[in-house]
Amino acid sequence: MRPAELALLAMVLVGTVRPVTRAARAPAVAVLVAVVTLLVAAGHVFAEGARWQLTSLYLAGVVVVLAAAGDVARTPDPRSGRGGWALVGLLAILGGTLGWALPIPTLPAPSGPRPVGTSVVELVDEQRLDRYGPNPTAPRRLVLQVWYPADIDAPVRPGPLIPAGASFGRHAASWLGFPPFTLDHVGLVRSHATADVPPTPEAGALQVVVYAHGWGGFRTIQSDLAESLASHGYVVAALDHTHGSVATSFPDGRVVPIDESALPDGVASDVYDAASERLVETFTQDLAFLLDELAEGAVPALTGRLDLDAVGVVGHSTGGGAAVRLCAEDRRCAAVVGFDPWVEPVPDVVVGDGLTVPFLALRSEEWVGNDNDARLRRLRASSTGPAALVSVAGTAHRDVTLLPFMSPLAARLGLAGPTDGARTHDIAETWTRGWLDHHLRGAVRDPLVQPPEFDESIVDG
Repeated sequence: MRPAELALLAMVLVGTVRPVTRAARAPAVAVLVAVVTLLVAAGHVFAEGARWQLTSLYLAGVVVVLAAAGDVARTPDPRSGRGGWALVGLLAILGGTLGWALPIPTLPAPSGPRPVGTSVVELVDEQRLDRYGPNPTAPRRLVLQVWYPADIDAPVRPGPLIPAGASFGRHAASWLGFPPFTLDHVGLVRSHATADVPPTPEAGALQVVVYAHGWGGFRTIQSDLAESLASHGYVVAALDHTHGSVATSFPDGRVVPIDESALPDGVASDVYDAASERLVETFTQDLAFLLDELAEGAVPALTGRLDLDAVGVVGHSTGGGAAVRLCAEDRRCAAVVGFDPWVEPVPDVVVGDGLTVPFLALRSEEWVGNDNDARLRRLRASSTGPAALVSVAGTAHRDVTLLPFMSPLAARLGLAGPTDGARTHDIAETWTRGWLDHHLRGAVRDPLVQPPEFDESIVDG
């Protein structure tokens, strides 16, 4: 729970026991409790933002304040209403429990020395029709977000992780099978990046890393990785792959939900295989279009500042498969990192010929040994560039995303594995940045020769 939420819970509990405590029944104490409770509540609402999980706590707070006001006007009888006060205490505890179970998480801070800026723009591919959604004859529309090293003197005003949070949260809750209101609070989660501040004025081209989310993901689902890379001097560009993202938040406030028919359940295997190949192909085309748009100045503040001749491509799951396919087809790719890259829908010619650029697959324990893993091993064996498979013990497929931070019960809710989320993210960032630094920047340390010192990460020889 956030600081003001904890303070409000504490004041409500104090107010709950006050009427039944002899020393605290004086009118002066009642006034003090009421005033402090109101001030804390106001600070919480205006500084942190109210949320539905604390509804019963708010109700308990109203009762505490009204009871304190009434006690000023009369002599309270400590023998009356004890059952009612027990109920108020239970309401407060219920609110605190829900606030703990579905918190507003504090996300990992960027590990580098530079402040981070971010910008969001809409892209329209007039040359390509959208295959999905209610209007598959319209041009493909995408949302791009970039993170970049900001001017050291730029103001630091971190914005929300997810714009249009309530609408986005309802789509995400539906996708996960939760009641619609469950994730209304995600709009209150703060990032560590400041919108539209000037980029660093340092001379030289900025190296670019493209990120692709998985099926049902979204562009900020690994924003801690994007922010950390930006804090070390990279520009990270990520798309919402419209209709493949759980919900695409456009700059004008529109939120477009996922098109579940793009990867249908309960169909014949050949139908599913064709749909999955088409989905990875669409994601791959999105990434190539993104690179074209960056070269054309899609982000004005970064025009002419980007090295687009040798980019890194990073992706999770479906996005990882698209990263592999892009790096087999597009000469601008100079290194690729896949988190459980879904390569089953990647064409056989790509898997059979392998990659010529450095390729790292960081795999969860959940996906080691499955059919996709066998195909991934074939891809590594056929690759002529440096290639490595690294598994992370005890992890599940979604652990590299931000989902483990959404609740201390994430593992019980099926959102994450049993491992510590912060530790897994540290492993993922260290391996990814080490790989990119070595193969894009020429850093001396080769992660395959000197692997990061994590007992959980195992290099598969």
